[in-house]
Amino acid sequence: MRKWSMTGIAVLVIVAVAGCSSAAQLTPSGTPSPTSSPSTVAPTPTPTHSSTTPVASGQPTPAPAVIRSDAPPASDLVSARAATFTTAVSYPTGLVVRVDSIKQQTITAQGPGALTGKPSTTFTIRFTNNSTKAVDLSQVVVSAFFGRPQQPSEPVYTGGQNDFSGTLAPGRSMATGYAFSIPVQQLGSVTLTVDFGGIYKPAVFYGAARS
Repeated sequence: MRKWSMTGIAVLVIVAVAGCSSAAQLTPSGTPSPTSSPSTVAPTPTPTHSSTTPVASGQPTPAPAVIRSDAPPASDLVSARAATFTTAVSYPTGLVVRVDSIKQQTITAQGPGALTGKPSTTFTIRFTNNSTKAVDLSQVVVSAFFGRPQQPSEPVYTGGQNDFSGTLAPGRSMATGYAFSIPVQQLGSVTLTVDFGGIYKPAVFYGAARS
């Protein structure tokens, strides 16, 4: 009986060791074993996109434009050459967009969300409709970018600002201001886009944006 007992113990030890060896090869479900070939694991793709596209004179323009569900195909939109802040964006239809003035100041507004103490640049934008059709100005979106590479600037809202609204009849003009917080040291390289939809591509202005 003693001989058989020792033999049985030896068998149990061998089985236990074998079981531990097998367990060491197990890995969690869905995780490659250390012995698996690395070629079986697909690499994570790196997204590639650009926030700018080239325009006239090699200046960058923020992209993409505002997405509008009722917009015509891009190939059908009326485009105009980008302009500096001292000139105008003129569309072939006769519509003209310009920046009437640029004003810098320090934000003094108080309250939740206020950028108190930061710089503010206000662009007074004017539409002049020399075309033969009214232009809808109820969906104007203005954006400002600064630096290289370009960074979006924060809009500044004050009680004295009003967005464009309604329609602009032929022969009429309309202007209003849009303010953004742009670092003073970056005012030499600013891009402003005025996206107003309809049949038009955005008006783009670039260059130094100082008073």
